[in-house]
Amino acid sequence: MGDKPVIWIVGMNFNDSEKEEEFNEWYNNVHVPEVLTAPGVVSANRYFAEGSSQGLPKYIAIYELESEDAIKKAMSSKEMSSAIMDFTKSWGKFSSDLSTVIYKHIGP
Repeated sequence: MGDKPVIWIVGMNFNDSEKEEEFNEWYNNVHVPEVLTAPGVVSANRYFAEGSSQGLPKYIAIYELESEDAIKKAMSSKEMSSAIMDFTKSWGKFSSDLSTVIYKHIGP
């Protein structure tokens, strides 16, 4: 493993337009700060697809981890477990098409 940063992208759709504003408020102000407490997670940004996303998730969160070595540590931490359980309990029934992928740095 290396010491270059990695990007963890989480994509999803949200299926209740009446709760979507509340969901985004919670995600930005509760969930993201909770994920940022996991060891090795250094930043987070969220985006949504404007208009039709042609089968892609409407929302993505992009988390930067400090290194490839930090992936396992962050993903197995109590902080990340808590953040994931909180999301599942609070919003899991309203979300679909959850996808996650880790991108490793290749240069420059």
